[in-house]
Amino acid sequence: MHDFSFPATERLKSRKTISSLFQKEKSKSFAVYPIRLVWVDLPFAASAKVQSAFSVPKRSFRKATRRNTIRRRMREAYRLHKHLLYSGETSKSYGFMWIYTSREEMPYSTIERCVRSAIEKWLIESQRDK
Repeated sequence: MHDFSFPATERLKSRKTISSLFQKEKSKSFAVYPIRLVWVDLPFAASAKVQSAFSVPKRSFRKATRRNTIRRRMREAYRLHKHLLYSGETSKSYGFMWIYTSREEMPYSTIERCVRSAIEKWLIESQRDK
């Protein structure tokens, strides 16, 4: 049985980690339209194997209600498919930032498909980096 929760321990809140996500030499990224996934290896043993944060740019969506709706859709899609991240055995911890890059609002089905594709692509890339 998979754990479909998204507890506080799996939420990325550390300012230090978030700032390291946007330093080119420390982080890695790729895009699966309309989502960009940026990740970094956490140097310390975090309370969860993967900690995630979600972002929707204010420049693209001026109204907070639109940004919040998109952010909720991304979180829900991640919550339902995060069990794929825990399928591989590794002792490393990672920090993820999920960034919505489209200028128009996509339906949940599209966002869910893209989140799942991004997780699968990340699993392939993380295996290659070993």
